[in-house]
Parts: sequence; C-alpha cells; structure tokens
Amino acid sequence: HKPTGPPAGKTMYPWAVTPASASSGWSMGSDGTVKINEMCLTAGQTVEVTTCDATKAVNQHFTLESNGNLHLTGGSKQCFALLGGSGPALTMFGCNTGKNEEYTLKGGKLCSATLGGQAV
Repeated sequence: HKPTGPPAGKTMYPWAVTPASASSGWSMGSDGTVKINEMCLTAGQTVEVTTCDATKAVNQHFTLESNGNLHLTGGSKQCFALLGGSGPALTMFGCNTGKNEEYTLKGGKLCSATLGGQAV
C-alpha cells in the first residue's frame, strides 16, 4: 500500500545524519521529484517530506546540477542546503558556491559534500 502522508497533524522534515544511519531509498524521477517511500521532498518556508502532488509541482520538482546543487526547477535558484552551513536541519537558500549546497544521489542515499558526506 502507498503511504498517504504523515499522520494527521504531523509534518515530516528531512534531517542530515551520518551516512551509516541514513535512510536509503531516495530517488529522483524524470519529472524532477525527489522521493523516498513514495513521498516527495517539498520546498516551501521549510523543507518537508510530503505526499507527492502534481498541483505542488513548483515546490516538488528539482534539478540536480553537475556541481551538486540541488535546486527547485525554474527560475527561483533556491538550493537545498544544510542550515547554517553544517545542519543538521535543512533549508532552501539562494544558490551560491557553499559546500552545504552540494549533493550526490548514490545507492539510494542523498548525501551532502559537507562534513564528510552527511546523508539525508
């Protein structure tokens, strides 16, 4: 059965952890959605993991650049970043050259270049 979202009244937030304790199962769809367990990474005032919803495409479609920047598709150029440069909380921030905005997606783990490859 597919998850229908977090329990009522609850919000799920991605958090940076060591790669060994990170969840695997992250994937990036051809439409730019970044998913785990059929749930989508969603950017807004905070970064959350929510039910995938085509009406939220502007907040759920990302581009992973060759330099590792993971940003919303379109003109906003807001990058997925470790808050304060080292996390563990995650945020959206105007893209620049900070390592806290560089990610790889390998083996189902979304990993940051900051602090030895923290994973989400």
